[in-house]
Amino acid sequence: MLCVEAIIPELAQAAFKLAEAQALTSSGKVVKVAKVDKVAKVDNGKLIELYADGSIHVLKEIAPPMRVIPGTKRYRKVS
Repeated sequence: MLCVEAIIPELAQAAFKLAEAQALTSSGKVVKVAKVDKVAKVDNGKLIELYADGSIHVLKEIAPPMRVIPGTKRYRKVS
């Protein structure tokens, strides 16, 4: 059972790559969060639209992740 559970991350990664490839072939574009890509000159923290021809359009910047101590309670401010 542990052997089967150990390959779940690999299967998930392969499934995401396949889904991205299918989306690119069917609609021609994919929206995703960018990782550092020196070739495309895209930094972390950006929401990008990736086109089938390899071009990239930055849609917006995303706020950096916020560390939260386990067990703390956070409340939204109502404006």
